[in-house]
Amino acid sequence: MGISCSKKVTKRDYILFKLKIQRDRLHMYQKRSENYIKNIKEAAKRSLAQGDKQRALNFLREKKNYEALFDKALAHVETLENLISTIEFALIEEDIIYILEQNSCLLKEINKKMSYESSLKLMDETKDAIIYQNDISNIFSDSLENKDDQCLEELKELQLYILPNIPDKKLYHNEEMIEVHRENNKQKESSHILLA
Repeated sequence: MGISCSKKVTKRDYILFKLKIQRDRLHMYQKRSENYIKNIKEAAKRSLAQGDKQRALNFLREKKNYEALFDKALAHVETLENLISTIEFALIEEDIIYILEQNSCLLKEINKKMSYESSLKLMDETKDAIIYQNDISNIFSDSLENKDDQCLEELKELQLYILPNIPDKKLYHNEEMIEVHRENNKQKESSHILLA
């Protein structure tokens, strides 16, 4: 439960691991050396304050020796870090080359399956399907246009039935109003008969 198979450790992984351990040990040595150098310097100051010049001089010589060792350790750390980064970059390059080779093989396989002739055939079939689709769309659009024209005519008839023609001139006499009203009623009846 919960235990998965781990990746097998290769020789190069082991070497890289050992290099990183060495780098970490050198870092720890540097820290210890820095602390020791500080302690020696403090001891030299105390000896000088007590008036013991010879002992202070011995402490300073020891400090110089440790500083030289510290510089060597620092150079080794830089060398190890450069080596580790170079190895890691080479491993990444190796992985990239492997992936590129796999992709190249896959592309060649796809090219074998998709020949030039089959591509042309597929394009022709697609073109025929597009032409067929356009023909169907034209048929539907023509029938819809005819229906739209019929609907517009029917709308005009309904408007005439519901909204009669409004006279252009003003009516001044009652007799004229009665006559206009009669004409409107006749138009309504005639349009009503046409609709029925």
